[in-house]
Amino acid sequence: MKFYSSCFGRVDKEKKENMVYVSISLWDKKVWKGYRLRSLNPSESILMEYKNGGSWERYVERFKKEILGKKDCGKMVENLKSYFGEDKDVCFVCYEWSSEKCHRRLVGEWLLENGFEYLGEI
Repeated sequence: MKFYSSCFGRVDKEKKENMVYVSISLWDKKVWKGYRLRSLNPSESILMEYKNGGSWERYVERFKKEILGKKDCGKMVENLKSYFGEDKDVCFVCYEWSSEKCHRRLVGEWLLENGFEYLGEI
């Protein structure tokens, strides 16, 4: 299983056959018909602090501590493999067009740090 990330706008236009698209957005598009993984979205508190003028550095600190720090990456990946099958790849999706200041990049880095194959944006 390989991991990628993207935004709703890109995956709405083109979907790959062997890819499972999983929203990790706090709020999904109303028309989103794909899967959702709520355990990887930022809390409303983290997101709103940033949207209301908080620094990106603070967002990263809180997301890593409050969200990723409470997760077992290996267990999450095993659950995804069990649910979707090992032959499927997973693309984590949210709203931000660029991953530069987006939690999906943080999720990708977390996967890499834990020895999983994150291949970046599609």
